[in-house]
Amino acid sequence: MKRIPNAISCLRIILSVTLPFLINSKAIFVVIYLACGLSDFLDGYIARRLKSVSIIGAKLDTIADAIMFGVTITILLIRIKLDTSILLLVMVVTIIRIINVLVVAIKFHQFAILHTILNKMTGVLLFVYPMWYVMLQNNFIIIPLGIIAVLSSVEEFVIHITSTTIHLDRKCLFTSNNNKF
Repeated sequence: MKRIPNAISCLRIILSVTLPFLINSKAIFVVIYLACGLSDFLDGYIARRLKSVSIIGAKLDTIADAIMFGVTITILLIRIKLDTSILLLVMVVTIIRIINVLVVAIKFHQFAILHTILNKMTGVLLFVYPMWYVMLQNNFIIIPLGIIAVLSSVEEFVIHITSTTIHLDRKCLFTSNNNKF
């Protein structure tokens, strides 16, 4: 029972990797895409309910999040025509995210992406955006997504630079490592 959350994270990795191959089968793509999003919520929820939260589980969730994020961005860049300014924004966020990963690797000798509130908001908007675009053929949601993505990336950078230890579940820049928001 205690391995269920990690199995769900592993399933998200596998399902995320299949998404680019399903892009022409809209119904299957939507089902798998929604399953990936649901699994992102369920793995943490189940881990907390089963009292099986672990460092390995948090890292596995981070890896699954990064893979789904990368696949989603790749699909968006290939399939949806975005303005040059939006592409520039995506590049800026990507560069800051890469710098964050490098800072963590150098400073803490590990791979990690924090589970801050802004990172979660970015994830939700990034998850919603493809569905929004497909249903409404509208790019409006890209503006708040871009703003929150930049803010979350910069916040994570500042947290990494100013912290002496890494705490994956730190809620925001303004909370200490041990405080819940």
